[in-house]
Amino acid sequence: MIKIKFILLFAIAILFSACGGGSSSSPAVVVPVESTIEGTAIDELIVNGIITAYKNPNSIKLGSIRTDENGSYEMTIRDYLGVVVVEVTCDKDSKLKRDDGTFIDCPLDTRLRTMSVTSGRATSLVAHISPLTEMAYQRAKVLSGGSSNISVTAFEQARAEIGETFGVDPVNDSPAEGIYDTIIDSIHNVAEDNNSSFQEVVDAFAEDSNDGSVGSFISQELANAISNNNVSNNLTEGNGEYLPSSVVNGNDNSSSSSNATTTNPQLSNMEAIAKAKDMFTNLRTKTLSIVDYESTNKDGTLDVELRGFSDALNKFTIYGETASVYKTYILNVIFDALKLGRNDMSDIIGDGAGFAITVTKRSATIWSYRFGQNDIYSGTITIPTDNPDVYMDSNNYSQLNFEFDGTLPKYRVVHINNNDDISDSGVQRLVGKIVVDKLSDSEIRTTLTNGTLSSDNEEIKIPKMVDSSSTLSNGSYDKLEEIAFNGVVGDYNFDGRIDVSTYMHNDKVVENSGYLPKEIAYNGYILNNLNGTQIDARIIAEWKDLLLNDQATIDNHSYNPLLDVTINGNIKVVNQPESTINASYENFSDEHRDISISFQNDDTIVNSSGSFTTPKGDNGTFRVSNHIGIYAQFILVDNRVVEGNINGDGSVVKKDGDIIGMLEYRNDILVVNYTDGSFESIF
Repeated sequence: MIKIKFILLFAIAILFSACGGGSSSSPAVVVPVESTIEGTAIDELIVNGIITAYKNPNSIKLGSIRTDENGSYEMTIRDYLGVVVVEVTCDKDSKLKRDDGTFIDCPLDTRLRTMSVTSGRATSLVAHISPLTEMAYQRAKVLSGGSSNISVTAFEQARAEIGETFGVDPVNDSPAEGIYDTIIDSIHNVAEDNNSSFQEVVDAFAEDSNDGSVGSFISQELANAISNNNVSNNLTEGNGEYLPSSVVNGNDNSSSSSNATTTNPQLSNMEAIAKAKDMFTNLRTKTLSIVDYESTNKDGTLDVELRGFSDALNKFTIYGETASVYKTYILNVIFDALKLGRNDMSDIIGDGAGFAITVTKRSATIWSYRFGQNDIYSGTITIPTDNPDVYMDSNNYSQLNFEFDGTLPKYRVVHINNNDDISDSGVQRLVGKIVVDKLSDSEIRTTLTNGTLSSDNEEIKIPKMVDSSSTLSNGSYDKLEEIAFNGVVGDYNFDGRIDVSTYMHNDKVVENSGYLPKEIAYNGYILNNLNGTQIDARIIAEWKDLLLNDQATIDNHSYNPLLDVTINGNIKVVNQPESTINASYENFSDEHRDISISFQNDDTIVNSSGSFTTPKGDNGTFRVSNHIGIYAQFILVDNRVVEGNINGDGSVVKKDGDIIGMLEYRNDILVVNYTDGSFESIF
């Protein structure tokens, strides 16, 4: 996740050297932030259903639209970033489309909800609406203490619980296909058998699960109906009795969870050991495939993809740096021509022998340029009519406009000389518009729109970037507020957004005049086009001690900032079920760290948490558990697991409080010694 800094560096390099603009008295630039949400609304397919989006938590309406003949919708949300509740309701014009293509009236009591988080991305967000998303929504309200202010974390936990119960992702999986469709058919079966409406059954099961457990008559009926339709999941295996692992392990914030202790108490010792082995197998093959393996020279999916994306982006960052430098060269030649009162001018720009460049005034604000062999580099720049000295270092204007459209070198001489793989300067294209608005004599806001840097089959688009500073050139500070970006670099497609909601001033820090970001939010995905792996995540990071340090501390390479980080995301790997990860990380001034990770896919959920007393994680306790009460505790001292014993001391594996295994080293390999005499390697 730290790799997003390269995107920031690239975008800032492009923007901050883009000095200049066309003077005008135009109103401040307004670039709407748009997010598109799409999905399918299903009881049966809900045709002409009313889709309404609301802000969370204040229920202000953001927009409304009707579903099409396939029950699908696509809605654009403008100028709002945050949690959105999306609901479907029916009126007299709404219909249900059955599998045989016939239509019936949609019951007027229909009300199904889902949630999403708008991010301003170019790609659409998927938010299907179904009985299972309604269950997740109602559960999320309980996890939020009954408040209508539902947090992203609460909804993600509720989504994971419902997904764990039924074996599908309620939000992202298509409700009209496969197991998901069969589960919805089963809800209809229960409604018909009990002379109830579909909505009544959905609400009854949601209320049942909100009690912190299931097992009522309606839950048993639903389990039987799903089983009769040849689907097996955690609900059917428990015959209608099932407790999600987040409740088993004490992560339920609802008042009813205090009585929830365990599930499947009928498991024998042999069965419990088999389930524990399944958990550790998943830990090895799935959970640890996401992050670093303990084994030497093996990395997980997350590490491999972020490193690959970083390498590709690093290359493109060189392109951005080169574009920034050459754009400045061109502007300086144009500025010299303006100061001398000339309509054209020639000069030498660039490193080494350089390029012979000619700039020509085409209109009051537009200049053209050309340089390189056969004028391979050419384009136009829109700049102010005023002398650059008027606006570069002061704010004697209301608004400035700047545009660039042309080709530039990809590499500088310094890059060519230091890289045997580079034989020439290459060609790339830079397009973008910048509007600078004066906020006060000491602050301006710069908005970049429709920015594009492209080369061959690679391209980075920056639909919008907003930054504030003291002056256009040589300002005392720069504060990035937001940036949206998407494109293709190397083997990767990406689409994301960064928002910096808060800056604080530290007068002990010289850099950036002491303005430091308090909280940064990232929302985006990367897709490896070669192997199909996609990582989609929302990350919020808070810098806790930014006011407690001076410049020397921040410059010290050994300084570890105190951070509070939350991560909610999904990872898709070809031929594997999609995995959902919810994680948190926080470190403290006494050097201890708290880490929590919940990992879920279609058939497995593993919760892990740890508290470490040293920055490197050499000492502390780490716990792993699953939904049926299997619990493993790893105690670390000096980066080595403390072996366990039958008395429960040290690192052990338990089921419902009973020891079923002890961790120990055999030939320096960490294994579980189970009470049935079998062994299993952890990594």
